[in-house]
Amino acid sequence: MPGRVRSLAGIILSLALLAAGLALLYSASHSLRVPLRLAGRALVAQGIVMEKITEQHPDRLLPFDVTSYVVRYAFPNAQGQMRTGQQTVTKSFFEELPGQGSPAWVFFDPDDPSVSAIDPRLTFPGAAGWRLGMAAAALLLAALLLALNAGLAGRRAGR
Repeated sequence: MPGRVRSLAGIILSLALLAAGLALLYSASHSLRVPLRLAGRALVAQGIVMEKITEQHPDRLLPFDVTSYVVRYAFPNAQGQMRTGQQTVTKSFFEELPGQGSPAWVFFDPDDPSVSAIDPRLTFPGAAGWRLGMAAAALLLAALLLALNAGLAGRRAGR
């Protein structure tokens, strides 16, 4: 009987880790919305870096404050009207990008210029990167626990 209780507890823990991992994965995937929308249909304009800021803020899904690297930029849309945008980028992109007043390429949706990015790559900056890492760890741990429970159940059956 104690073996069954441990096995059941292991399965419940595995399912909880699986649910947490999937929730974190879903929340991290939110940062892919703009790059995926720009894929294959973006126009590129010569823009300008308006501001580069580093923000420290709490995240509701993480137990610690997260550092985000934000770039604010301006660019002309297809009709020549100036638009502004901002994007949370990776630390390496932030460090490589020249400072305020520097020229920068901006990618935007010709049908909706409010959808724009200064870095259109599929990345997980800021909290999204932490969420993706924690999701991977939770899913891996859930898989290991399920495999361990299956192995223990198989051993007990073989006795």
